[in-house]
Amino acid sequence: MSNFLVKFREIELKILNNVSKKFTPEYFCGGVDEDYVNLINHLLTGQYQSFIENPLVKNLLKFKIISEDDATSANFDSILPNQLGDELVKNIAQYIAGEEEDVMISENEKIWRHFVILSLAVSLLHLFLQQNWVGPPITNCPLLGSDAKRIMKMDEQMKTHFCVNGEHVNECSSHLVYLFFANLILVRFEEELSRYFS
Repeated sequence: MSNFLVKFREIELKILNNVSKKFTPEYFCGGVDEDYVNLINHLLTGQYQSFIENPLVKNLLKFKIISEDDATSANFDSILPNQLGDELVKNIAQYIAGEEEDVMISENEKIWRHFVILSLAVSLLHLFLQQNWVGPPITNCPLLGSDAKRIMKMDEQMKTHFCVNGEHVNECSSHLVYLFFANLILVRFEEELSRYFS
């Protein structure tokens, strides 16, 4: 096992044990982009919204089926959760493979990219729990913007999506898109992520 992967396993344990130690690029013996270290620190300090708003992550959450014009138009109402899910899976698969840059990526870069994907799922799940159980409520959904009607519309579509055997999601639940995407990432990329993390 590489020294680089050992360091990530240490970070994984700190996350699981709720240790909020801040990291610096020096921890990784140099050669590490500070943006990645910032992502780790956002995750360890519970700044999940900041994690999602980081440019490295935000690019994964750009959906071609939602143009800037659609964000405020009636076209948004016709977008289904599965369409967003399919596009997220495609974005993540391209990111992991390095297809968007059209370059060979090193093993260390692969570890980073898998860590970003796992951390994205963790952040989304935490934001869902924060919104629906522990608080404080989230006023702005980084995935859908601050338009309350848009968030409510997506929540209605998600409630239908999460209906299983006639059992429905609690009507008071909101920001279900976080749960939807977290579940999608953890299920669809389980095998990929388990290569590096437990």
